[in-house]
Amino acid sequence: VEVYKNAGDSVLMVHQDDGNHESILHFRAGGNDTKLVVPASTKALKLHTETTSDAVVFDMDGSTAFKGNITIPTGKHLFFDGGNSGTYITEDIADRLRFFVGASEFIRLTESSSDTITLFHPTTFGGNITVSNASPALNLTDTDNSSNIAFSSVGGALVVNSTSDQVYQISGTEKFRIGASSATFAGS
Repeated sequence: VEVYKNAGDSVLMVHQDDGNHESILHFRAGGNDTKLVVPASTKALKLHTETTSDAVVFDMDGSTAFKGNITIPTGKHLFFDGGNSGTYITEDIADRLRFFVGASEFIRLTESSSDTITLFHPTTFGGNITVSNASPALNLTDTDNSSNIAFSSVGGALVVNSTSDQVYQISGTEKFRIGASSATFAGS
């Protein structure tokens, strides 16, 4: 069957008018059947494959349901906002998932020998943060001074380790300082 029209739209129509039966476009290739079905229900379009009924269902409201997995090849993106805003999720290389909003990377999940979650912008947590490990640690890296500060738990004791002075402030005013060879208190 060929539908041809030199000017204007070409239309192949399967017309079922009583509203109690389905309109079906049936494809068969090498013994495998695939059907496009417009049911007499609230579903706009269904795709049946040889082994799966309702493999894909397109609803009247524009939503779509998939019975199987949805796969996206490495290097491709899942876009939001119509794909025009730079808001997307991508696996740019195997075992690394990146989240972009407004074309700026916010989160990177990497599965490797050190399994990491990297946050690229100031982050606010609405609840508690728990670090659970045999020797849990919170490491702060000062990227413009090449120094690290580590808060860790050793034998149940809090250990604060830094490469320079430790300063304790209240409302921006220094109250206590621990240096390599001294400790000073502000006030009386």
